Amino acid sequence: MHSTVSGTLFYAFNAKEMYKEFLNETTDEEAFDEKYYTELNKHIKYLLKDLLGYEENK
Repeated sequence: MHSTVSGTLFYAFNAKEMYKEFLNETTDEEAFDEKYYTELNKHIKYLLKDLLGYEENK
């Protein structure tokens, strides 16, 4: 589990510029950073839930 989370974070930080170029989001650095880290936060949350087998009570 540790290697999955740390690998995801490592790759996300190192590939940030590639994603920015791919999405053609080169104009507003601050807006891109906010969106990028918000999406990364959601991804890590769902990744941890999947790895731990967490299910929300509905």
